Amino acid sequence: MVNNYTKNSQKDKNDSETEKKTELIKDKLFSQGLFGMFSKPYLKAACLAQILSLVISGTGVVNTELSETYKINIPTAQSILNYLILSIIFVPSFLIKEKSAAKRIILKSYWKYFLIAFIDVEANYLIIKAYSLTNVTTIQVIDAFILPITLILSYFILKQSFQKNHVLGVLGCLSGCGLIIAADLMAKTDEEGIHRITGDVLCLISSVLYAMSNVGAEILIKESSKREYLAMIGTFGTVISAFQMLIFEREQIRDLIKFNDIPVWSLFAFESFLMFLVYTILPLVVERSSAAFLNLNLLSSDFYTAIYGFVFKNFKINAMYFFGFGCILFGTILYCLSEPKNRKPTPQPINESEINKQSDQLNEVDKLSTDYELFKV
Repeated sequence: MVNNYTKNSQKDKNDSETEKKTELIKDKLFSQGLFGMFSKPYLKAACLAQILSLVISGTGVVNTELSETYKINIPTAQSILNYLILSIIFVPSFLIKEKSAAKRIILKSYWKYFLIAFIDVEANYLIIKAYSLTNVTTIQVIDAFILPITLILSYFILKQSFQKNHVLGVLGCLSGCGLIIAADLMAKTDEEGIHRITGDVLCLISSVLYAMSNVGAEILIKESSKREYLAMIGTFGTVISAFQMLIFEREQIRDLIKFNDIPVWSLFAFESFLMFLVYTILPLVVERSSAAFLNLNLLSSDFYTAIYGFVFKNFKINAMYFFGFGCILFGTILYCLSEPKNRKPTPQPINESEINKQSDQLNEVDKLSTDYELFKV
């Protein structure tokens, strides 16, 4: 009887250990690589990322409508309202909840936010300008160039290390961008080809600036908070955009006011709303997943935009576009197979339960020592 009890007890113990091992394996699988995409947090992140992808695609469609239908392309004026909305919403919230941080920003951090806001404003300027020179499908695909640039900046600035799949992924993205530019060179007329190439180059430069802005944002958010970042980027972005708009776009704004067309103003307002969603949803996705997972999901914006171009605009797509997109898709998936590692030594998290356990053990030893001394006496 005792023997059977011992066997059953041992069996239960083995089953318990097996269950623990299974759970550990599951946790490991669902926290790394492609398996991680099927865990609950990643599924929530995927839903948010697809909403964000649709929003980004929507901004491209609105810019195309303004540029092609109404012949309006005022990049700074088109983005200033977004920064203004960010500052109106997040500055009061920041001052109420993080009042002590305001003094630090005024004395120390203001130049960092100014620099990142300036880079962000110019990135938006160039990408909106590109919509008047090349088509929306080309812009959305070339914009994937942000991935390799972010990788390079992360290596040198954030001190992250990368594996072979990351390097091959970068090469895939670069090859894809090259094929798309080559397709634009084969445009029907020389003038159209020149305009398209100019648009492609502006798009590539904006990708570099967006990568710089994103890396800078990551640093600033980790140093402070998302609320502080959005409040400051909104404030400095509004100021920079206002000065730039008054210097370079006065005539165009005057003509726009004379134009006084309700559909145009509606598109301006809708674009600002979409941009505001981009700035506020993106941090939520990164919190629940990773930058690599985000980039992989945002590729679907190219698909949504392509559907719009084919269905509503009758874009004529060269076969090289598909090869280029295929290279970018393959490169991005390859890059996302594993997360980059941090070369900086990270401090181990403090395990409070372990500290309490060790403290109890020390107290027990002290008690035993005291009892032993009393016994000796």
